Formats: sequence, structure tokens, C-alpha cells
Amino acid sequence: MDFNKKGTSAGALDPTEFTVGLYNMCIMTKDLLEDYVFNLYDEVHDGNLNKHSIKKMVSESQDLSSENQDKLVETVFNSLDKDGDGHISKKEFFKLDSKVSEASRERSEPATPFTNCD
Repeated sequence: MDFNKKGTSAGALDPTEFTVGLYNMCIMTKDLLEDYVFNLYDEVHDGNLNKHSIKKMVSESQDLSSENQDKLVETVFNSLDKDGDGHISKKEFFKLDSKVSEASRERSEPATPFTNCD
């Protein structure tokens, strides 16, 4: 999001870029936000996530030893790959999201960090 790549902010966000990015995330529809999140990890751009994608996701969100990280990747991948084809489709991926959202609503917590952006 460092659009201008000029001056002292080269490679980093300046306050305006940060504000614009945050605003854009807050006004996204659920479908656009899902596309955005899914495409962050769909490195091959084939509409599927593979184990490498899940490993990247886990490593960016969890501070685990390599052994525990590998176990978590296997667990997450196998639980999401419902049809056993070795890939996680967008539909399979967001079935997990809807389960998490339902559980969050039952506990009266926001379903996503963007729920209260208004």
C-alpha cells in the first residue's frame, strides 16, 4: 500500500496511505472482504489454497515451534479440505468462517474485526 514509494516513506505506509487503506477495508462488503482475504493466500491464483498457503497463514498468525506449526497446518488443512481433493476452495474456506461467526455471535462478540467500523 506504499503507493508513492517516494521520500522517507519508501517501503512503508505514510499516515494518509494507512488511513485510506483502513477506510477501504471498513467499507468493503462481506463478499469483497472475503475475496481480499482469500486472495492474500491464494498465491497461485487458481481459486484454491494449498498446504503452503495454510502454512503461511498459520506462521503469520501463530507463534509456534516448527513441530507444533506443522501439526496445526495438517489439522487445519484436513478439517477444511472437505472433499479430500488436496486443495481448499473458497467455499470450503469460508464455511469455517461462518462457523466461527456463529460461535462468536453466541458469545455476543464481534464476528470480525471490521464489524464495528462505522
